[in-house]
Parts: sequence; structure tokens; C-alpha cells
Amino acid sequence: MDQERTLLIVAVGVAVAVGCFVLWGPGTFRTKKKKGHIVGLLNLGHTCFLNTLLQGLASCPTVLDWLLQHKDINEDSLVSALRTVLLVLNGEHDSTVSDPYAPTAVISALIRHSWVISPGEQDAHELFHVLLETLEEEMTASSGKNGSLSDVLLLPDRCGQGDDSGVSISSKKSVPNGEINCDGDQHSLLSPVSRFRPIRRIRAGGSDPTAPSVETLPLHSQPNPPPFRGTLTSQLKCTECGFKSALRFDKFDTLSLHLPSVRGLRLTLQMLLDNFVRTETVKDVTCTNCSKGQEKPVQTTAMKTLNFGKLPKCLCLHIVRTTWNKDGSAWKRDDFVDFPEFLIMDNYTHSQVQRNARKMVNTLDSDKTKDVPLKFPSNGSSHVPPQQTESAAPRARHMYRLKAVVVHTGDVNSGHFVTYRKGPINSLIRHRLLNVESKMEHPESRESTRWFFTSDMVVRRATMCDALLSNAYMLFYERCVLPETRFV
Repeated sequence: MDQERTLLIVAVGVAVAVGCFVLWGPGTFRTKKKKGHIVGLLNLGHTCFLNTLLQGLASCPTVLDWLLQHKDINEDSLVSALRTVLLVLNGEHDSTVSDPYAPTAVISALIRHSWVISPGEQDAHELFHVLLETLEEEMTASSGKNGSLSDVLLLPDRCGQGDDSGVSISSKKSVPNGEINCDGDQHSLLSPVSRFRPIRRIRAGGSDPTAPSVETLPLHSQPNPPPFRGTLTSQLKCTECGFKSALRFDKFDTLSLHLPSVRGLRLTLQMLLDNFVRTETVKDVTCTNCSKGQEKPVQTTAMKTLNFGKLPKCLCLHIVRTTWNKDGSAWKRDDFVDFPEFLIMDNYTHSQVQRNARKMVNTLDSDKTKDVPLKFPSNGSSHVPPQQTESAAPRARHMYRLKAVVVHTGDVNSGHFVTYRKGPINSLIRHRLLNVESKMEHPESRESTRWFFTSDMVVRRATMCDALLSNAYMLFYERCVLPETRFV
């Protein structure tokens, strides 16, 4: 009898202990997160591609400033959800939150905008465009200003297009921050690089447009474009008569940089940028000048130059690592690309290229430099790479500082995303001071100079060297605002 009573007491005690652990266990203590510390993110079923992107965006103060300018949008919007998550990740949210945090509100907002994310791993770069497109739609809808022709030309690129087939049936999964529709199957990851199952959008009635039409153009303009928005300039020059076409402007939110076909080279980010703006030969181009007085348009060969017309506040660079074989199979390249902490973009701009060209002409006409051999770029353009300009740093007008590095580990069929990022945004001067020594004089800024490694719920201290030695897939740079500097 006493033995049975003892066992009953022990059983009741164990039940009470388990109940206390469930209700007031470690999760309660983990919510007491010190302000200014980075918070991890729960993996909701192969959602590392989302978590890694959120950590990268949270490291860019300009992105959060942009979202904070649109507080009038409703709480169910992606703007509100993303703003809350970024504040939570940086330990700047007013309310007490759990660590790790579940970004369910972001996924739910995307679902409400008809985005379909198939089960398995997806591409962080593709999701980046999905987020920007959806954010712009919400901000445009809340704006009361009339549109213009420039808004038509700068429409957001449609990404993640596909047909309506293969739409998966998702199961509900309960998470600490709410309940959303997500896949809980723990099968092997699908490729986040080759995009075998891309993110796609299902419109009303099952339609899925591949491009915007005149009838679907927005009626309102976006007065405050994303901080990643920049413009590229392109121009054609006839090799027969030297006639130059009108300068064309195209918007961009991210730059996809391709690796050279030859392997084994020591690659740098500047080399990839040089290749991106390399002058190309275009055949069968109708030359307006050569066609004057002719019965039929004259087809000639032209040289196409590409440069930056306007650089963004935040520069997102995407290193394309998927290579396709002749038989259609894909494989991932792991070539290491050396990238700097400070990136100078002056000599990639259209205005600087024109100035460099005029300087070369003046040098050729100068008697003092007749015997001095000139070194022209191998790509045939007047572009001078930043690393070849000795005095570029003191006169830099477009200098960027590294904020985050997104890395994909694994092969083309499976893998995982991690992020190296700068510390929390807890000071108004965190990203506007170029002098590191003066920055360290402000105690509130010290945390923002530190680097962290984030992998879903794992967050640990790292060094800038760790970030620079990583095999980058996406790079986030932010412009350094220098004193007494005006930007074009």
C-alpha cells in the first residue's frame, strides 16, 4: 500500500514537473533577450533561404529606414511584417519576443499576395526579388500620387513565373508566433541554386502573367523606391561611322555576376564587375546615320557599352554559381571570389567613364606624354578598374561598405543557407562614419562593427575575416555617406 502511494506521488510529481517545463520552461527564459543582440530564426521546414535573407536585410540600416517611412500601411501587410522581423532580429523591437523567432508573418503576407512557395528549399536570390516586388506593390497602392511614363519604364521585374501545374497541398503547422501554411516534410532539400521548383504567383482565376501589360500598369507611382534601386546605362556605337545611339536607361535591384568559363583563375569581385560592364560587339544593328539617303536600312556592327547611371543606396550583388552542361544537367561551382570590405564604384559609372575617356584623349594630344606608353583596358572600353586607380580612394564619391554575406553550402541538389552579417543597428551613426577609430569612440556603435554568423536559430560571434573568406553567393553593400560629398 505504501509502495503504491509512493509511486502515485512520484508520478504526480513527474507530471507536474513536465507541465511546468512545457508551460514555463526554457522558452520563457529565452524570451528575455538583451536589447541590441541578434536574434535567431526558427526553420519552419526548409526555410533557411528565407531566414538567411532576413538576416542580410536586417544588417542594412537603409532598408529598415525605408520600411519605417511606411508605417501607415495596415498590419497585415508585408511591409509591416518585414519591419517587425528586422527590428526583432536586431533586438530593437519594443515588445518581448522569443529567441529563436518564427517569421510566420512574412510567409503569411506572401501567401496573401498569391505567392506559392513549393515544398523544399528555394533560392534566396529569387525570394529577394519576390519581396521587393510585393513591397513596392503595397507601397504603390497606399500612395495617392499619379503615375508617369517613367513609372511604366521602371516597373518591377516579374520573377518566379511558371504555370499553374504542380501546386502543392500544404499542411498547417503550428509555430510559436502563429499558424501558417507550410510544408513539414523533412525530405532532402531541393536545389536553392538551380531553381528546379521556382517560387511562382497564382493570380485570380488561376492566371499567371509572364509580363506586365499596358492594361495592368499601376495607376499610382512609387514615390519612395527601394534602396536597392539603381539604373544602368547602355549605348551603341557604330563601327562604320562612329554614330552613337541615344543613351538607354534600365532599372535594376540586384546585379547577377557570372563566373568566367575558365576555371582555376584567382577571381576577385572587381574582375566580375569588369566583365559585367565589358564592351560587347553587336552584329546586324540598324545604324540611323548610315541609313540616311539609302532605300533600305543599313545593317552594321556596333559596340555596346554598359555602365551605371545611378547607383543605389544598398548594392546587392548575386554571384551566379549554377552551370549547365550540354546535356541539360546542372552543377554548382564553388570558385572562391575575393571581395573587399570597402568597394569603390566610381569608375563603373557613366559619368566617370566619360571623364576618363576625355582624360585619355587629352593625354594623347599632350606633347609631354608622347613617349609615355598608355595602358588601355583589355576589354576595349574606356573603363578603368578601381584597383588600377591609385588615387581613387581619397576622391571616391561612390564608396560602399560590406554589411552581409549570404553563403550556400552543399551541391546543386541539396544544401543550406547561412549568413555572415554586421551587428545590430543601435546607433544613428552606425553606417555613416567612414573612420573606424572615430566610430569606436561611441560605445553604442561598437556592436554594429562586430560580425556574426547566423544559421537559422544559431547565432554566434564571428570576425570580418570569417566573412571575407566565405564562399559568397549574395553580397550586401551599403553606401558610405561621406562628409561634404554630393552624389550624382
